[in-house]
Amino acid sequence: ADAMNTQGLTVNPDFIRALNRLRDVADTAFASGDAGIHFELRAKPARDVMKTHLVIDGQELEYFNQKERWQRFNWPDEQWQPGASLSWTSTQAMERILADYRGSWSLIRLLERAQVTPVDSSTFKVVWKAQDGLPLNYLLRVEQGKGPLALLELKNFRLPGQVFLTGRSMKDAEEYGEDADE
Repeated sequence: ADAMNTQGLTVNPDFIRALNRLRDVADTAFASGDAGIHFELRAKPARDVMKTHLVIDGQELEYFNQKERWQRFNWPDEQWQPGASLSWTSTQAMERILADYRGSWSLIRLLERAQVTPVDSSTFKVVWKAQDGLPLNYLLRVEQGKGPLALLELKNFRLPGQVFLTGRSMKDAEEYGEDADE
């Protein structure tokens, strides 16, 4: 390359990837312009689990092994009762609390503890393991992207410290670009 006549700046590809990751989260979290995610949850039965009680920002889903139904949730909810909790009652014991978080990010903290498996493009199986080993099963249906699961992408997120590449870092990026094509 003719370094003397090069006038453009080289953008760090890691910076672009990080911005794209943020855009994907923003497309879900701010789909209507305001911060908010709409999704549905459906409790599913599990052996030896008699009841589950899930609360997200004051919105409740209680399940007693009756007919399953979808219930709509908004996050954050307009009632401004930030919190998320999940409890269960087994055939062997009284009601116990799996998690009880307070604050704006409590739903995300609760979801971090779950095992999440895609069912199709808009539905996810969400399972929390209770202290006694019993699974607390739910289905999560989203309207856009991954719904509230998209916010898990922000865990440990950091923008690269360098936006533009110069010198050695530019050479490394060029070599990375060549390797990425293979």
